[in-house]
Amino acid sequence: PQIRSSPSVAIFAEEEEQHKNSDLEAYQCAMGWQRQVEEVFKVDASKDCLTRFASGPFWTFWCIAIIILNMAVIGVETQITTVHSVTQALSGQSKSAALSSENEPVFKTLEMAFLAWMIFEVLVNLYA
Repeated sequence: PQIRSSPSVAIFAEEEEQHKNSDLEAYQCAMGWQRQVEEVFKVDASKDCLTRFASGPFWTFWCIAIIILNMAVIGVETQITTVHSVTQALSGQSKSAALSSENEPVFKTLEMAFLAWMIFEVLVNLYA
């Protein structure tokens, strides 16, 4: 026998979902989370454009993304340097443990770009 869904079952499921959502919202309000989340990106409308932008969610999440990207680049650079160093040590070469010549300019450029970004980020955040 095949079980069919009746309209009353669908209504009951919908009501149950709404009840769960209202319970979660009540819990968040009781804990103060809802108010905290709303106040995190509250910006005074009388401030200048840069201050409003730097206090908003886009700037915050963009800066977080850049920091995570920087972390990934540092991880890749460290992995490549370690593999290169171990390879040189195991092969008996006496050269210094440095990045291979084709990767070094790429990582130096990325490091300088991240440094410039982070200086800019600090200046914007200081202004705001």
